[in-house]
Amino acid sequence: MRQRVLDSYARESAAGDPRNTSILGQHETNAGRIEELDGQLGERLDDKGKSAWKPGVVRPDWERLVTRLESGASDGAVIFDMERLLRTVEDAFRLASAVKAAWADGRKVLVYDSDGEFDITTPQGEKNFYDAAVAAQYYSHRLSTRVRRGNRRKAARGEGRRGRYRPSGFEEDGTTPRESERPHIRRAAERALEPGAKWQDICNKATAEGFYSPAQIHTVECAVRRAAILGVKYRQYACDCPQKPWEPMSLRSALLAPRMAGYVKLGPDLILGRMPGEPHLDPEIWQALNALVQSRRGRPAQDRFLCTGKDCPVRCGDCGGHFTGIINSNGRVYPDGVSRYYYVCLKNEKVKGCGRTIGDWRAVDSAVSALVIDRLSTPEQIAQIKRVRDERRAQRQPHEHKISKLEELEGYWDKRLNEGRISPERHAAMVDDLQRKLAAERGKLEALEEVPVPPLLEAKSRERIRQEWDSALPAKRRERLHQAYKGFRIAIAPGSSREDDVRHRVSVRRIPDPA
Repeated sequence: MRQRVLDSYARESAAGDPRNTSILGQHETNAGRIEELDGQLGERLDDKGKSAWKPGVVRPDWERLVTRLESGASDGAVIFDMERLLRTVEDAFRLASAVKAAWADGRKVLVYDSDGEFDITTPQGEKNFYDAAVAAQYYSHRLSTRVRRGNRRKAARGEGRRGRYRPSGFEEDGTTPRESERPHIRRAAERALEPGAKWQDICNKATAEGFYSPAQIHTVECAVRRAAILGVKYRQYACDCPQKPWEPMSLRSALLAPRMAGYVKLGPDLILGRMPGEPHLDPEIWQALNALVQSRRGRPAQDRFLCTGKDCPVRCGDCGGHFTGIINSNGRVYPDGVSRYYYVCLKNEKVKGCGRTIGDWRAVDSAVSALVIDRLSTPEQIAQIKRVRDERRAQRQPHEHKISKLEELEGYWDKRLNEGRISPERHAAMVDDLQRKLAAERGKLEALEEVPVPPLLEAKSRERIRQEWDSALPAKRRERLHQAYKGFRIAIAPGSSREDDVRHRVSVRRIPDPA
């Protein structure tokens, strides 16, 4: 009788996961299980560092596992833990469909984990399989929620995060500065700010001085040793593998990291706290380095433009679409030599705009800047901004109070579960309802985004506000624009990109608050 061919599948979201063994250990356990089942090993499939629940993540070996089941190349699969394989119910449906199709073709295909067997062709087996998928999805969502809360608390306390590699300039914990690398980082930043500096030259000098990237090139033997190590020991592991020289993109990213200036960042825009100790770079030098990188020739990042972005109050006067910065196709430049750009309301599959040109980049920004300066320097306008702020706070307060109560109740059930006073099923039943209510309240709160008011704005003269605006970085200008016109729509009618003044095409109106 032919031995069944069973594939071994393993997955590890992060190196050194203390809850399960490493990729190598999972495959060893699976091999023992395959031997118990009197089968032979097909392929070792694993997706190291691949999240199973994060949208957009592609797991190549998971795709190959399903393809081999569908094609008949394997007779089944052994997974170390069903949570390693399934994190969404959609995954379960796809795998179940592949198994059922195989049985319809006369091929007996089964799925196993380290403890049990899932015969998806029987009603009870299919139910058990879907129950495992639902439990895995619930666990995934709960884990992601706790991780986000934990990361936010750490950021507020000034604790840095560690990724796959040790962050340059810091110890393995991602927070403690590595003093031996401090002078190298400062010299690299100083060289980057020199006129005409090239990143490749900076990398070459750093390598010559013995300053390398934290991303080491490990040998096969070293990789095997690392794979068998768990938790804290993994992060303390040291080896003599050759170090990797800096590349322009990686060195630039390392120097521009907020932690270099002592900031702790969470998410794409939010900076929450300050790290302990002296920062590697003075915040002013770090900001100058960011401004220099953004001002280099070529297509600038969209945050250089004042009036781009889906959340920007400046919109197309025809269709209400948001703006995108486009370079002039004729290679035109401004008198100071900077390439000319213009704003356009794009129209494609992703952006449902009207496709019309709005105006010259600097002409539009100049008109909007004048509106912001005028609004922030007029006492009546400041009073109106405060009224909008107070109205929004009053609308947010009931939702914030309800969220606080729901989170307290969720913590109560978590505590009872941790103490062993209720079963996981009872806990899931109670918390699922709370999660739905929390999601609904948080959605309402997000729709009522708070309107910030700059501190001591009333005491600043019009000339002082203009000077601050002229000297501000693009990010600060965008912040001021949102502060001044939150709850309003600045509409600019489409027109020529050659006009130097577009003020005659600008109109401002109040938009209603969401119901």
